[in-house]
Amino acid sequence: MKNTRTFRVKQIDIETPDTKTFHLQSIDNETVNYQSGQFLTFISMANGHEIRRSYSLSSSPIADDLLSITVKRVANGEISRWLNDHVQIGDTLEALLPTGRFVLPKPFTTVKHYFFIVAGSGITPVFSIIKTLIKSGYKGRITLIYQSKNPKNTIFHDKIATYTEGVKNVNIQYFFSRPTDEHPPAYLNKDILSGIVEKQFKGDNRHISFYMCGSIAFMRMVTMTLHFLDFTDKQIHREDFVIPTFQEYVALKDFGKPTRLTIHFQNKTYNIDVPFRKTLLDAALDNQIPLPYSCKGGVCTTCLCKTTKGKVIMPANDKLFEDEILRGGTLSCIAYADAEAIEIVV
Repeated sequence: MKNTRTFRVKQIDIETPDTKTFHLQSIDNETVNYQSGQFLTFISMANGHEIRRSYSLSSSPIADDLLSITVKRVANGEISRWLNDHVQIGDTLEALLPTGRFVLPKPFTTVKHYFFIVAGSGITPVFSIIKTLIKSGYKGRITLIYQSKNPKNTIFHDKIATYTEGVKNVNIQYFFSRPTDEHPPAYLNKDILSGIVEKQFKGDNRHISFYMCGSIAFMRMVTMTLHFLDFTDKQIHREDFVIPTFQEYVALKDFGKPTRLTIHFQNKTYNIDVPFRKTLLDAALDNQIPLPYSCKGGVCTTCLCKTTKGKVIMPANDKLFEDEILRGGTLSCIAYADAEAIEIVV
């Protein structure tokens, strides 16, 4: 099965002065299945080397006809600048199939209150999820806390208003950091967030789920606040746009034993040697085995696979829960061998 698709840009919407939405259609008109909250990883070439960048889908599979990504132009962002400055209607883009774990549970009606906390472009995957909840007729509560600069620079400000108009179970609260005549500066902090959350739920809090997306510092504040309020890790879902440098996590120690690695991928079996201090993914790529990946930092989970034999070490993991790891869950981009023989299924 081919794991990439070529998309044609069918429409471009200007969301803010530095953000555009690109509406995409597979060039062969083949249906691309995805879940709200997932992302596309785009593959391009620059200066003779391959570049991969992931962008969240802002479209909903049940509310929109086309797939859409929303991209904020970043000053030093090689791909985001190219997309915003040069890509036009009719151009084609190559991407991996949609993936990601920042999605609704199945069945999503088991959660009685979805609580979204976002900053800036972190609204992108959340807007996709909110559209799906509303379109599906979800009867539970939906809360959106959104930190941004001001209405003019708030992605989807008007679209959110239009989409939620008349929907009684949706509560939205904005915090604008740049003052305007109508809005004094307002910053979400742990004390304000604690007050909002405590006001929203009473008694049993087991049926509430939190979804957050924003800067590392923003999500750290949100996570610490929710933990202080006794919410569990499994109730807190986060999507990272910024990939921390892998070396920040890995102490200077001897990770990765030399191993014999067996890979089962796309109905083929490969046997390769993995040298000392080499991740499973890098070893596979060195041997021209095109395993899926995107961030190479243990964040996006595109490289998720299952270890069926042997043992690995993942020093930077904060995406897989302990029970998933016990069942063999492995992020190949941060996985080092801890056995003389390893076997994985991708």
